[in-house]
This record gives sequence, C-alpha cells and structure tokens, in this order.
Amino acid sequence: MKIYFSAAIRNGALDPKQLALIIAFLKTKGEVLTEVLFNPKDFGARNKMTDRQIFERDLKWVRESDCVIAEVSAPSTGVGIEIQYADMLGLPILCLFNPNYGTKLSGMVSGHPRLSVSEYQNISDAKNAVAKFLKESNSKTSKRAPLKI
Repeated sequence: MKIYFSAAIRNGALDPKQLALIIAFLKTKGEVLTEVLFNPKDFGARNKMTDRQIFERDLKWVRESDCVIAEVSAPSTGVGIEIQYADMLGLPILCLFNPNYGTKLSGMVSGHPRLSVSEYQNISDAKNAVAKFLKESNSKTSKRAPLKI
C-alpha cells in the first residue's frame, strides 16, 4: 500500500516528534511516499526545489498513492489542496485532528461527507484511527466516484 502522508510543513506548528511517530507507524502499514518531507536531515534538499517542482512532485505522489492521511491540526492551504486533489481522484482520505494544538478544525474538513475525520489526544489514539481507516480502506475494491455537489 502506498500512503501519502500530509501535514503543514512551512508554517506548521506541529510537534515534529509526534509526526515522526505517526510516520513510523504508517511505515509498518505500507510505503510512505512523503516520508522524506518530514526528515530534518533532508530539509536542505527540499529548499533546492522550486515551488513549481514541489507542486508537481507532490501531486504526482498523490496520484501514485492508494490513500491519503493528513494531519490537519495546523491549518495549511497546501494540505487542503492535496486533500481536495485526492478526493477528486476518489482516494480514501483520513484527516487526523488534535485539539491540544489550540486550533479549530475547518468546517470544510469536518463537514466534508467523504472525509474520514478522527480526533486524537495522543499517539495511541492516532495509531488506532489509522489502523481502523486502513482496514476499512483495504476492504474497498475500487476508488470512489467523484462527489456530486
């Protein structure tokens, strides 16, 4: 299984250690296409890319993925674009939200009828939500049809 993991990077106020724990757990379930984005050792390589290259690379990874898991506790326009693109492709999407960061979850996320949204308080909660989501996603045989608005 190829997993696209997304979280605020440039303006994120998320705990890098917690993101690393989520990614480590995801790696036990499949290939995390975006793992390199969250590795502090690779930040320099990312800075050598143009914004256009980042955009094209990330959307290519979304297209290659079987599902998207997004940590949405820190608002991010980029994460929102990735979620919407994945939804347009019919991919299963899990949004993880931790209210301990002091932010409010966007109504566009919590009100979206096709996103799975799980609130978590600690890494154990996040792992349980991911495991449940992946189990449900694996039981589906094909991508969803586009959303009719």
